[in-house]
Amino acid sequence: MRPLHVLLAALVALGAARFVYGLATSPLGMTDETHLNMTYEAQERALSSGRPLRTGRWWGPLFPMIFRGLGALDLPRWLLNLSQRVLLALLYAVSLLLLTRSVGPSAWIAVPSRTLVCRAVLVFLGLQSSAAIYAISGGMAEPLTAFCVVGHHWFFARKRYLSAAGLICFGIYFKLWPLVFVWPYLLFALLSRPHRSYIAALAGATAIIAAASLPVMDWWYGALYPVAMIVDIFTTAPKVVPTGSAEVVGLVFVVERILSGFSYASALHPNLVLVQMLGAAATILLITTTSCAAIVLAHTEQRWNTNPADRRRALLLFDATIGFCAASFSLDLSLAHLLYLIPSLYAVLLLWTTPPPTATWEHPLRPSAVVLVTAGMVLIGGLVPLSLVFRVVPLSWFDALAGNDALLGTYVWFRVPLAKYMWYEVPLFGVYLLAAALVVTWATARRRIAREAGAPAV
Repeated sequence: MRPLHVLLAALVALGAARFVYGLATSPLGMTDETHLNMTYEAQERALSSGRPLRTGRWWGPLFPMIFRGLGALDLPRWLLNLSQRVLLALLYAVSLLLLTRSVGPSAWIAVPSRTLVCRAVLVFLGLQSSAAIYAISGGMAEPLTAFCVVGHHWFFARKRYLSAAGLICFGIYFKLWPLVFVWPYLLFALLSRPHRSYIAALAGATAIIAAASLPVMDWWYGALYPVAMIVDIFTTAPKVVPTGSAEVVGLVFVVERILSGFSYASALHPNLVLVQMLGAAATILLITTTSCAAIVLAHTEQRWNTNPADRRRALLLFDATIGFCAASFSLDLSLAHLLYLIPSLYAVLLLWTTPPPTATWEHPLRPSAVVLVTAGMVLIGGLVPLSLVFRVVPLSWFDALAGNDALLGTYVWFRVPLAKYMWYEVPLFGVYLLAAALVVTWATARRRIAREAGAPAV
């Protein structure tokens, strides 16, 4: 084994140690109650009583179907909680492994040094992810549904459309969030003749899962669950959008918080009319921007759909663009939801693992891209623990500027650094820094390839 291999193995081992330590020192133990269990019980109570959910946000019909099956096993509660967290950790690990091989050579070891380094760094950063540790320790659904998003990208890039459609439909009917990634892929398939078999696969998978959902819930929140939730966003946004939560970020909340001067008091008394208008506008902008990405991908298909490497690189950029649009216009983006964006967040490293046949990619990353990636990873909790980020970012100074320091005795939740971190949109800024790094990296590559080859780069 070469010294480089030893060094990279040590780096991955260090990341794994930090991951295990983060789970072990979490306020919630591995056998404590999970968010999945609590949500399932709340939803079952609402179904049995005929009353609406307190949050107004139903999870998909596959969620109660699976958990009713788990309940039939009659496992001890501690074992049920432990098994859920172990499964979530395994699914996240598989997502990282799929991501490292989503582009570039299929081999693990016998690859160029640059590819090996980028993959090891990606795994290390993935294991540092505060979002992953937070979601797994809390027993949340995001690692499972994020696996559906990553797996969908993996299978689609390899033209295994039935597997891609089945996986993404499972994620949508478990919890709605993966729906964000379906529409642009569907539109692209409509515009691209070679990809139209994906439409049939998606229709078939949807029909099967919708039919299986009928015994669990009614037509509206069962078989037509995605449609029902979209309608709810447009008609009852104040109920569906978590306006009173300090745990969400996004441009919708940026606008609302700017108008209120980032005052904590506004979280408890939101402008419901404004929220409904902003929610509808954000949904339209999300559909519009992701549709534009699909149109551009279809328009340039003859340039990138010529070999597997170019195809996977183009689809990575497509998926990353969808993720960054979702981060901007989503109506429910919390820390755990950053797991849906991992193709976007690590896109720069993934691009560097797949050099086109030109010597220009032998040059190191531009210093500006390195700085942007480093700063972005720090701000999203992807390089150092959030406890260190809370010390770096002047949250108390932000409180003083917004006049919130005098309110801390009244609004107990905002004494928690995590709430301030989300309230002041710090992770969203980190996501945008990573988006800027991707733009810088790809623009540089295009210019260099065009200059050497005398033709536009893919």
